[in-house]
Amino acid sequence: MQTRGAIYHHSSLVFHNGFTGKKYLVLLNTPGKKEPYLFIKATSQKKNKPSTPGCIKDRSLYFIPAGKTFFKKDTWAQLYEIYAIHPYGIDNKKEITVEGNLDVKM
Repeated sequence: MQTRGAIYHHSSLVFHNGFTGKKYLVLLNTPGKKEPYLFIKATSQKKNKPSTPGCIKDRSLYFIPAGKTFFKKDTWAQLYEIYAIHPYGIDNKKEITVEGNLDVKM
């Protein structure tokens, strides 16, 4: 079991809008055996997003500068969409892999 801050890669995540794609996900909780894993998406697509390190409250984003932690590119954690995945889906699907962790000092 992973703890909050773990970074997963999902090779075929079904987004809330119905599209499917590859995406890094950040684990928000440390789930119990039967509790869902709660994730937020991470993106390196700037698209008019502010580049102020840390929380960007009015946009529901958290900006992580390149090289500050696991991510090699500037990355925005998108706090406005939460993805709940049942433990069975984490443990038994090859398209979801653990890739790293956020720095606890962030």
